Amino acid sequence: MRITGGKSGVVRALFRLLEEFGGVRYLYQSSGENRSHIPPRKELGIPRKTIKWDSAYKLGRLTGTTNSYIGPLPRLRRYFWKWDVKIGAKKCLYFNHAVSRNSLPVDDYREREVKPPDEFFPILNGKRFLPYKLEGHQSHAYWQPCYANPAVADEAVKNILAYLKKSPDTESMSLTVNDSGGHCQCERCLEMDGDGINVMRLSNRSESYYRWVNDVVGRVAKKYPTVKFGVLAYREVIDPPPFKLHPNVVPILCLNFHAAMDPEIMKARKKLIREWGEKAENIGFWGYDCGSWRYVIPRIYFDQQKEMVKYIHENGGQLGFSSLSAYFTVVEGPKVYLHFKLLENPDADVEEILTDWCEACVGEKAAPHLREYYKFWEDYWRDKATKTPWWDQRRGVLFNGQLFGTYMYGLELGDMARCRKIMEAVVDLAEKHGMEDQKQRAKLLILCFEWSETAAKAMGAEIFSPDGKLPDAEAAVNLLRAVPEAVRSFERWKAIPDETKQWPGCQGFVRKATDNVVSYSITAVTPFLDDSAVATALKKLSKKNNLPANVRAVAAGMLAGHARKPSENILKNGSFETEGDLGWTARTANLVVTRTNAAAIDGSHSLECDIQHGGYRATLNVGDLPSKSAYFVTAWVMVPEGTDVSKGRLEFYANSKPLWNRPKWRLEPGKWRYVCAFVPQKINKVTVTAKFGRFKKGTKAYIDDVRLFEIPSRP
Repeated sequence: MRITGGKSGVVRALFRLLEEFGGVRYLYQSSGENRSHIPPRKELGIPRKTIKWDSAYKLGRLTGTTNSYIGPLPRLRRYFWKWDVKIGAKKCLYFNHAVSRNSLPVDDYREREVKPPDEFFPILNGKRFLPYKLEGHQSHAYWQPCYANPAVADEAVKNILAYLKKSPDTESMSLTVNDSGGHCQCERCLEMDGDGINVMRLSNRSESYYRWVNDVVGRVAKKYPTVKFGVLAYREVIDPPPFKLHPNVVPILCLNFHAAMDPEIMKARKKLIREWGEKAENIGFWGYDCGSWRYVIPRIYFDQQKEMVKYIHENGGQLGFSSLSAYFTVVEGPKVYLHFKLLENPDADVEEILTDWCEACVGEKAAPHLREYYKFWEDYWRDKATKTPWWDQRRGVLFNGQLFGTYMYGLELGDMARCRKIMEAVVDLAEKHGMEDQKQRAKLLILCFEWSETAAKAMGAEIFSPDGKLPDAEAAVNLLRAVPEAVRSFERWKAIPDETKQWPGCQGFVRKATDNVVSYSITAVTPFLDDSAVATALKKLSKKNNLPANVRAVAAGMLAGHARKPSENILKNGSFETEGDLGWTARTANLVVTRTNAAAIDGSHSLECDIQHGGYRATLNVGDLPSKSAYFVTAWVMVPEGTDVSKGRLEFYANSKPLWNRPKWRLEPGKWRYVCAFVPQKINKVTVTAKFGRFKKGTKAYIDDVRLFEIPSRP
């Protein structure tokens, strides 16, 4: 037998032969056993004829875990047996964030006695930003060079040519922008880019950046005509420029296929893809497919995978990347497997691939039930999840979730029980009819389901309405009564990854998680504390000694704040009875908060917020807290009688990035509303924010009896 082709082609050929003629299936990424199904055979027959295979995406077929190159023998051996390489992975184009490394080497500048001109670097918020004065990640992100400055292109060309001279075998380099924005705001850059907004609703900075890219690549290509340059079409530079790119430039479009479940977004993404196809000889995609790193239920969208991969290829797509590092692909079944199959053949029959995967995974008898399980989650994301607050973020750049995110509020009572029944049938039929490896995989898959199931129980997902709120007092009581089981479920959720050596990546996230997820869910009963049954159930929780201390503390704190009983309070002037520095500010220019005696629920004074536009925020910064801990804050908020509250909503939260749902409270004129917020992560600085959204200009709002207390760790 003779195998010919490029490096990755020769590697792939052996495994492709075993797939086609030996029935072998390379099912998923794992460090454990049984990741491949190898049916027993006494002989292997391959026809004596020429067999030719090709892949649609020739420049790159990869994920975040694909090795970067085939090198000397030790490296070759590790590369050769990686799971994704067996099913066609290929990497030959670099495109990660790299402007501050290859073009303007900040780390090198930091060590030099003579620094480059300040004009190489951006004006940000009116000041020159010099990244070499910083260390670590901050020196390589949140800023861009002054792309409109011709001297910056000269510097980049000089540095790239020097690198290629030392490394003449280099096939590709990256000119991708630094991560997280920070484009120069000097007059020259702003004049070139204008004040337009791109498809991601960010400032469009494509003109200055891609002119710089063309200039640099054009000059380098005169000496190294075969070297390609990868660039990420990302954030401020996701729109194509009004001119064609140099043939050696390959833009990689950063997209989220999941968001394309929305027909409008799919239409907009296709328009963007077509426009890029007209400006570049070859394009690619970076798919934000993060699974169990960000989502605790199977996040699958098989139809969108095919539609997007096929459409991108039809418009010049030659590289496909799935951002999946640090998560366990088995939780999502055949999703990543399908990614590679479509990159080889975008016209492949998706249902045929999924059925084949399920049969190889757990056996022919169990396969229909496993396919039914994945069908449930496909339908869930297409229907139920789109009714949750999570779906509102679909137009963003990443569209990532959070482990215990609002996307789970679409679950209805009985959904997880139904899924359990399906997965138990998979295990039963695999045990009766499957091969030994299929029996073991079925046990692993039901463990993956249990990981999802316990997460849903820990946050009471099936009890909440899709909007993330409890529909009535009865639901509030049910949530509180389920707390003991929720605590046990959370402990089980944390333990599952350690029960198998196959579970990579996300153990770090799991181990850092705290059972404050249960405490956080409890705060959803706040609107129903006037109901005696809810108050009684909450009081019982506060006294259950077999519950974690943090759960009992939150229950007790909610009751004390609602009853306005004396309790420990870190804030010395939470009722604003003392004059002086209140600690509160309005986070908008020319707006203030004042102490007033116009209204009060405790004592005679409160904090008055003069709302002058629809995004008014009153903020309290509490620093130098005695210890790094979780914290809980409660307050009372009121708008006067006669206030128009038809559109206005209050968001009351602590710290800028809450881990889970942030409720929007409706205020009733003339009635004080009890609100609370939770900081689940351990920290020694708390920022409390009351955001009044969409209220009419001139509305007055009052905040009173603000209480902040520490939540003890679990013994």
